[in-house]
Amino acid sequence: MNSLPPDKAKLIKKHICRLRNIRRPICLAKGDCKGEIGRSHTISKSQSLVLIAENDHVLVRNVNLFGKSSKNVLEVKRTSINDALTFKGFCNQHDNDLFKSLDEAPFIASPEQIFMQAYRCACREYYFKACQVEGFLDSDQIAELQGLPKDNKYELSFEVELAKTAMYQGLADTVACKEKFENLLIHKDYRRLQSFIIHSKSPPILACAGSFFPDYLSDGSFLQDFTDFNSNMQSLFLSVIPDQTGTFVLLSFFDDEAVAPIRFIEDLITSNLTQRILWMCMTRIENLAMRPSWWDNLPIETKNQINTAVDYNADIFDNRLPTFDQMPDLKIDEWDIQYQFWI
Repeated sequence: MNSLPPDKAKLIKKHICRLRNIRRPICLAKGDCKGEIGRSHTISKSQSLVLIAENDHVLVRNVNLFGKSSKNVLEVKRTSINDALTFKGFCNQHDNDLFKSLDEAPFIASPEQIFMQAYRCACREYYFKACQVEGFLDSDQIAELQGLPKDNKYELSFEVELAKTAMYQGLADTVACKEKFENLLIHKDYRRLQSFIIHSKSPPILACAGSFFPDYLSDGSFLQDFTDFNSNMQSLFLSVIPDQTGTFVLLSFFDDEAVAPIRFIEDLITSNLTQRILWMCMTRIENLAMRPSWWDNLPIETKNQINTAVDYNADIFDNRLPTFDQMPDLKIDEWDIQYQFWI
């Protein structure tokens, strides 16, 4: 940005500040709030993040809005476990009450724990989708950034309109998903969420929490039609949870939205399970924390392959997908998988 004309640099900084201010604190829970909005961890700090921390810090993905090129936008940043994998989405009271089963007890993959962990993923997804929509630049703002005359009437290009439509549809999907969780939560109907659980006895190295729409199988088979906005998209909620005995991998989905998730999971577990799990987490979930020494010791080639896949998966105009057939040999040690089961 230092090489830009002063006026241009000032405009860009103005819009970046606007984007940063959008992420305002808000409690997403239903009911009256009495506590301040705090940092809501999507993976328990006391039960899990401490197990992959070194000197109370982990490595997380961070969006660098001042990056000089596309390769500099997404960086790995050393972060305190107090701040890692958090968002300002709940007041302290609701955060403590809602997620007590996760934050005050060891993880044992009980129906309540699995449900509440997936609910955390859904709430975070809703929060950031809402921020993304609010931060979308209109035609006048884009024209201003490009230094175009203010007295002209501008329209968004087809590509930008397409991205905008996809963004609003994504928000609508997350709103419906969050409401579905909350309707089930009222009746404690935890078993409406089905899951495939994997547990490794190897020392934990990674934690993540997020969701995505299963799209393709390894052989290229199509799972869901993203162009049909009238269809009900089926979500897969993915969490990797370190615990004292190793690592839990949770793959959860609603029982009435099970076809695409089940086919995706069955494809996942056919071979090279450890590499596939890590490839899936690294390329599909941005809300991710790693043990610093583990990431630092990965081969440069492996880091580059992961980062390249992250970049093209984030680009809606890039037709490449980080499917398992595209996964290179990551040169990562196999985990000691203790058990796998459906619940």
